[in-house]
Amino acid sequence: MSCHLCFEQASIRFYPPGKSYANRDDYDGVVSVKWLDDHTVELYLAHGEEGADRLLQSIDECRPLGVTRFKAKRKIGRRMPRPWRIVESNTHEHTWQLDLTPPQDTHELP
Repeated sequence: MSCHLCFEQASIRFYPPGKSYANRDDYDGVVSVKWLDDHTVELYLAHGEEGADRLLQSIDECRPLGVTRFKAKRKIGRRMPRPWRIVESNTHEHTWQLDLTPPQDTHELP
């Protein structure tokens, strides 16, 4: 038998001011991250308020890992900020997508 452990899911936890993971404090929000390919993740926002701020912070956390495409599902009738766009729909939800350019290499050639 052969097996392979895939690290394709992660969680980003949000702590109130003065609280932290290091202290094992309770978090007040979480975003689940599912890797779809090397540059694409799907974000699942759950548990907590401040959704827009947490969405932006989640993007900032993922960018250094090479992520340039973000997806998120939302109930029909719910919106996302620009420049997110709808790429798929079904009877209950839209799949929104945000494409960002790769971070620029700041190293100068000799």
